[in-house]
Amino acid sequence: MTAGELQDYSVESVASSLVLILGGCGAVLTILLSSRCACRVRLGVSDTCYIFDCSRTPPPDPVAEVEEIIQKEDEIIKKEDEIIKKEDVIIKDIEHGSRSTAGVSNEIDEPEPEPEPEMIIPQNP
Repeated sequence: MTAGELQDYSVESVASSLVLILGGCGAVLTILLSSRCACRVRLGVSDTCYIFDCSRTPPPDPVAEVEEIIQKEDEIIKKEDEIIKKEDVIIKDIEHGSRSTAGVSNEIDEPEPEPEPEMIIPQNP
């Protein structure tokens, strides 16, 4: 065989080599994306030539997240308690008559039902 000549390849061998190459690239991408790396892709050329720039970051602290959630829930509970106390004061004032009850009704006004339409009976001559 002389230099510069290509060998005769079948379609099956080209397809199998392509599958192996794509599988290898997929495996590398799977490892990079499933690890706890903060990965960035550098497409431009910088002072050092990188395709993937990975830096290890520690996993998020689950205790800090739980403490933050508990703190938010405590704030919500405090606000609800303040609202309940204000409502209790208003109710006691209304019961003792110190607050105006104009426009406040103890009974719920139900709307009156609509009258049923009258039935029209056709008369035969």
